[in-house]
This record gives sequence, structure tokens and C-alpha cells, in this order.
Amino acid sequence: MITDFPFRVIPRTVDTKILKIKDGESNTKNAGSTPISNHRNRSKNETRSSQQQQPNIDVIMKHAAKGFVDDQTQVTSTYRTKLAAFGVPLPIEIATLHNKYYIFEVAASDEDIRNIDVTPISARVRNKTTCVEYTARMQGRMKSVANAKILDLDGERKFLASISTSQSKKENSLISRLLDSGFDSDFRYIIVEDAGRDLKTLLDHYKYFEPPTVFLITYYSFQAIKELHSYGYYHMDLRLSSFSISPTFNLKIVEFFRVTSSKSTCKVSHKFRLDRFVSRKYHKQGAIFDAFDDYENWLFVIMFIFCESKLPWKHNGKNGFLESKEAFFKRRDDYNWCGSTDSLILIPYLMEKKTNISEFIEAVDELFSIDVMGFEETTLPDWGTSMNEVSRKLKKTRKAV
Repeated sequence: MITDFPFRVIPRTVDTKILKIKDGESNTKNAGSTPISNHRNRSKNETRSSQQQQPNIDVIMKHAAKGFVDDQTQVTSTYRTKLAAFGVPLPIEIATLHNKYYIFEVAASDEDIRNIDVTPISARVRNKTTCVEYTARMQGRMKSVANAKILDLDGERKFLASISTSQSKKENSLISRLLDSGFDSDFRYIIVEDAGRDLKTLLDHYKYFEPPTVFLITYYSFQAIKELHSYGYYHMDLRLSSFSISPTFNLKIVEFFRVTSSKSTCKVSHKFRLDRFVSRKYHKQGAIFDAFDDYENWLFVIMFIFCESKLPWKHNGKNGFLESKEAFFKRRDDYNWCGSTDSLILIPYLMEKKTNISEFIEAVDELFSIDVMGFEETTLPDWGTSMNEVSRKLKKTRKAV
């Protein structure tokens, strides 16, 4: 099994292709066998441009060898160079009350970094004493930004702290765990377990995921939302960057900008951003959110992955994407589902039936249990979770119901 995740920090002057290697050996023997795969193995995509294909690992290694940075000094130097290019004074190190960490990778875009006072960003860090890797969430503390616009990192910290006791009772929680927090004069930080790379980063690099991988992303992300709701919260802002996957295919929800207690009444306001991923209620001022809105939001994210970064919406002026989304639910059978699993195709139908949330969840899990039989039990995604394991979990779920 591949033990090293396919990302390295490479200077901006070097081609920043994602690298997939097993320590000490080439990955050519695995070529074409991974669900997040080389596009050359897909006959229908043979004519795609070469920049959308993953070249042979040996070729990448040859061109990028001088750019690898693994020790702390080199990582810090490369990170400084990257920040200088952005023109943003981000920290090199993070110090909390009991620990010190150094940052070695930031996946955020230039725009995200420039807006760090408004929206928190994620970085990968190492503990300076133990060298254990974690994910850091950080946000600027500029007082000049209007409070109404800020997605507050402290809200994320309080939420994760509030569920920590319940979370500790779960053997494999699908919600990132809070481990540390701190602040300085310029930034606030929270440290969570290393959750790997978020789906946006993975999709930006790979362009396409093979069916077994997408099925497992679909299954585990659905279970993650179920877990979040079991703690008494709605997420209210699910998107690709909300989910991360570690090397052993541990998928977790990692962003909680707008998480809200399900016990309180939450209505749509002008503060909510309208985009292609949000549920239809987001477009309706005064509408009251419920659990179905998270699942509708999730459906759009998974559709986006299946259909290679496309959704059938068009922005139509004042109502944003609402008219196109409503049309989709009315004529869902006319939509080209891009080879999606059967379960995904039926989910809009289940949503429109207006069943209660328990019946909806039971029906979707039943669909998953049918879908999983379409794969060989030994089928592995990139990170080692077998379909047989998912099948066992689904059988256990059905018995519990």
C-alpha cells in the first residue's frame, strides 16, 4: 500500500504536478491500477490534452528532483518564497501554549490567502518536537474587517470543543478532532488531526476520479453528514473543500464556517452566499433550514465530482441559480448523470417525496448496499479501503435499523 501521500512542497519555478511514490521505489508498477487514475487508461479521454494526464512518475521525478524539500529548513525557505510571491505576511511558525509547529504546505489559492482575515485557511504543519503532522486552521485578526462578513474561526473552535466528548466515544469519527488552539497578535489558530488533502485540491490536480473512488467518497461523505447531525448540528456550507481524505482513505469533514445548532431556528438571510452548491432554500429569504438542506448541498457536490467539475446550473440574474436548480428537480430524468452510481440518480427523487429524514437516510443507505455489490469485494480505492469493508458496514447499519 502506498504509504506516502502524493503531495510534496515544490518551489514555484518547478512544475507542481502531484507525485505518487512509495518510499524508495517507483510507482510504475501501480500505473493504471488506481481509482484516481492516469487518464491514458480511459479510452474516451485519449485525445485530452497532455496537461490533464498524469505523466509517468519517473519522468516527474527526473524534472522535479532538485525541487524536493523535506527537511525543516528547506520547507521553511520554500514557504517563505511562496508567501513573498503572494505578498501576504503569513506566519512561518505557529506557537500555542504547549506546542510549536512549523508550516510546510498551504493548499489555499492566492485569493483565499489575501482574504485570510475574512475566511480561515488550512495549512499542513509539523510539531517541532515530535515531527507529527497535523492540519492547522488559521485566520487573521484584522479589526478593520466588518464583523458581518467574517466566517469566524473561533466559532469552529467552540463547535469542535462542544462535540469532543461525544466524538471520543466513536472509534472512527468522520469529523476532524480538535487537538490544540492558540493565537498571537496577528492570527488565530486551531490544530486538528491531519486529515489529508481536501477534495478541491485533489480534483484540481487529478481532474477525474475512477468510479470506485467516487462511490467511496459518496458513501463516506454521506455518513459524515449523518454523524454531524447526530451531534445536533447542521453544516450549512458543504462544498469540495469541506471534505478531506487521508492516505488510508479516512474521509472527514474539516470546515465548519456556518455550523449551526439544529435546536435553533435558522432562517435564510442576505449574509449567505449564493453559488452553485447551495440548496434551493438558500435562494429564498426567510426560509427555515433543516437536515434536507445539508443533503441537497451534498448531492450537488457529489454530482460535481462525477461529472468532472460541471453542474447543470446557469446563473439567472436576481434568483441566482434557483430557476435552474428547480428545473433540475422537475426534470431530473433528462439530466446526463455522467455514469453516476444508481444511488445518486435516485436521491433527488427521494428528496422530492418529502419523507421524514429518518426514512430518507434509511432509503439512501439501502441504495448504497445495492450499489456496493456492483464492485468486486477486493476492489481498492487509492488508499486501501475495500468494498467488502463498506459492504459489512452497510449490513450492520441495516440490522441496526
